[in-house]
Amino acid sequence: MRETLSLLNRHGIKLWFSTFLGGLVSICVLITFFAISIRMIAPSFFSRPVETLTALRTDALPQILTQVPPIWKTGLEILSALMLLLILFLLCGMMGSIREATLHDCFSVSHFFYYGMRYPVRILLMLLIHAILIGMTGWGVTQIAEVVPTGLGQIVVWIVGGLLLLGLAVATVHTPVISMVEKKGVFSAVGHSFRLLFLQGGTAILSLLYALILGTLGVTVLTMITVCPWFVLQFFGDQTIANIIGGGFGGLFFSLFHMIPTMIMISTLYTRYARLIRIKLFEDDTENEWLPEPTDSRPYGGGWSNRNRLGSRRPG
Repeated sequence: MRETLSLLNRHGIKLWFSTFLGGLVSICVLITFFAISIRMIAPSFFSRPVETLTALRTDALPQILTQVPPIWKTGLEILSALMLLLILFLLCGMMGSIREATLHDCFSVSHFFYYGMRYPVRILLMLLIHAILIGMTGWGVTQIAEVVPTGLGQIVVWIVGGLLLLGLAVATVHTPVISMVEKKGVFSAVGHSFRLLFLQGGTAILSLLYALILGTLGVTVLTMITVCPWFVLQFFGDQTIANIIGGGFGGLFFSLFHMIPTMIMISTLYTRYARLIRIKLFEDDTENEWLPEPTDSRPYGGGWSNRNRLGSRRPG
């Protein structure tokens, strides 16, 4: 926890700015694609936007959706896929920036865009693999629990199933970390995430627990600051002013700093991985040229040695 706060103290503002800048770029791309799609599919929208939006009543949406032309459905599917890629772009950019700050104690906005453009498809494949494994495990536990008679046997089944799902959740969280830090591919990172459970499962579980605790605290503080102006203005008796000023300030603050809890969680995972996990996980991997030698030259004891520091300056 101390390492996470130290990292954010040195690079927090720069990490926030890069994520905010990446979010602006993503929003611009999304709005541009949406405007082009609307222009191609429904050109009358820009000439009569009020009438078009008025026609989209909530009670009429089911009928409208059933009569949507195929080209509209294709456009919605492309828009959904683009939104997913943009979310992954932001997540990967943030993770890559935190990787560089954690391992190299340096940061550049270019790191955000480099990792954000390179890793989304890789991370998506990892998540899909783990999602399939979690789904199959959950289905298998449910089927076994239905066969086992009610009582102690069924309790044991649910406990074992819960432990398996917990292990899969820990592996899912650490797979992108391993992939980015160690320059591993999809299947190699997934395999090492399961190896992590056997070598340092307790440490990995604690990392996830600490990340969730700090993330929850971040969300709580962010929520309190967001609603505080609106709550205070309630005592002045003018509901309209409270809603406009308090709601406006709260919305602006939330839009600017909503990524901070996620940044705290990712920073916790990376700092604990760099300090406690990676040396033990790859101590027998002689083929990994990126594996650091033990040294105290970096803030978390996991920095590069002099032998390969020049080669490690290039982002991943």
